[in-house]
Amino acid sequence: MPEPVYIIDAKRSPVHHVNGAFSQLEPEQLTAPLYKHFQVHHGIQGRVPADEVFMGNAVGPGGNLARLSLLEAGYDTSVPGVTVDRQCGSGLEAVHQGFRHLQAGAADTVLAGGVESTSRAPKRSFFASEAYPVSSTQERARFSPKFIGDPDMGEAAETVAEAYSISRADQDAFAERSYRLSWEEAAKPDISREIIPVGTIQADAELRSPDKMSKIIRRAPSVFQEHGTVTAANSSRISDGAALTLMATQSSCRRHGLEPALEIIDAAAVGVDPTMPGIGPVPAVERLLERNRLSVRDVSIWECNEAFASQVLASTFQLGIPPERLNIAGGAIAQGHPYGASGAILIARLMRLMQNGNLPLGVAMIGIGGGLGLASLYRLV
Repeated sequence: MPEPVYIIDAKRSPVHHVNGAFSQLEPEQLTAPLYKHFQVHHGIQGRVPADEVFMGNAVGPGGNLARLSLLEAGYDTSVPGVTVDRQCGSGLEAVHQGFRHLQAGAADTVLAGGVESTSRAPKRSFFASEAYPVSSTQERARFSPKFIGDPDMGEAAETVAEAYSISRADQDAFAERSYRLSWEEAAKPDISREIIPVGTIQADAELRSPDKMSKIIRRAPSVFQEHGTVTAANSSRISDGAALTLMATQSSCRRHGLEPALEIIDAAAVGVDPTMPGIGPVPAVERLLERNRLSVRDVSIWECNEAFASQVLASTFQLGIPPERLNIAGGAIAQGHPYGASGAILIARLMRLMQNGNLPLGVAMIGIGGGLGLASLYRLV
C-alpha cells in the first residue's frame, strides 16, 4: 500500500486582470514570492529538501518555466523542475502529478502549482517559407483535429448551454452569485491566509459591487454566437496569477516536522467530446467517487473552476451537487481565470475553507479545452 500523501500548505498570489497590475511581471517573477514563502515558513531548501517541482502553464513563453521560476526565487541549482501543460487544467494537473510522484515513492517532498501571465503571453508567428507559404500569427494552439472540431472556448460554452438547456437567465443568475459571494469573501480578513503578496500588491483586483454587476450582467450582449446566451459577464475574466502547494509523504512529514493540512485521497483525469469540454468534470468526478465508494452527498465542499457559467451549471446539474456546497466563496467569473494557475488556486481556496468550516471531504474539479476533465478528492486532517 502506498503511504499517505499530504498537502502541508497551499498559497496563491493575488489575481489581477490581463494588462493590469501584473502586466510588467514575467511569470517567473509572479511565482517567486510563493517559492520564498515555502523557504521561510517551512524550511524548504533548508531543513526540508525539495525533491521535485511541478509547475503548470498554458500560454507562457515556452521552455521549462518551473525550473526558471525556482531559480528566479533563489533555490539551489540542485532542485529539479518540470513544466506541465494541460491547458487551463495545468495547475491542478501539476498537483496530481506531484501526488502520484509521492505515492509512487519517487520523492518525499515536492512543490506543485501553476502560473499564468496572460499579459505577457507571446504571439506565435509563422514566417513565409517553404513550410509556410503565407505568414500568419497563431492566436492559440489547436485543441483537437479539424475533423473532430476545434471550437474556441466561448463557442464550446454555447454548445454546452444548448445541449444541456442552460438558459441565459440561469447563467446570469450564477454569475451574479459568483460576484456576490466573491464580494463578501473579499471583505473578510481571513482571505489573506491564502494570499502571498507580490511586491506591494497584497489583494486581488477590486471587484465592482454586486448591485452594479447585476446591471452589467443583465445587459451584456452575447459575444460568441449571434443570439447566444454566453456573454463576457457570465464568463471568467482573463487574468494573471500563480499558486503553489507543498506536498509530502507521511514519513517525510514525520522526519521533517511538517504538519499536514489535507490528505490527497485520489485524483482522476478523463476525456470527453472536444466540442463540449465544459462537461469534463462530470465523468472525472464519477470515476473519482466510484473508485472511493463515495456519493455526491458524502462530499462537504466542491470547488469547480468557473470558466463559464454554462459549463459549471451543466456539470453540477448532471452530478446533482447541492448549490450550497458549491463554490461557497465565489469563483473565477468574478475573481478571474489565470489559465495555468486556476487549478492550483482551487486547492489554496479549498484548504482554507475546509479548515475554517471543519469540512471533512472536499473535491476540486475543472473542465479543459480539447475535451478533458480533472477532479481530485481531499480529506481534512
